[in-house]
Amino acid sequence: NPGDPSYTLTTPAFDKVTLHLDPKFYPNGDITIETDRTSPSQQYIKSVTIGGKKLNGFRLTHRQLLEGKTLKMQLK
Repeated sequence: NPGDPSYTLTTPAFDKVTLHLDPKFYPNGDITIETDRTSPSQQYIKSVTIGGKKLNGFRLTHRQLLEGKTLKMQLK
């Protein structure tokens, strides 16, 4: 949604990805998104942590993402 700096999370198609951000605009470095997928049948998000803190729900702000640096999804 333009003008609303937040994201709604859905099950990723990957196990791990690192976003390399331009240090000119984002001096805190890269962002990593990971899942604990061990089977293709795990299609739903069970829980999410950002920067080691549990996220309530499936939305996070742009600021939470930048400050947390590591987004981990536990799948079921």
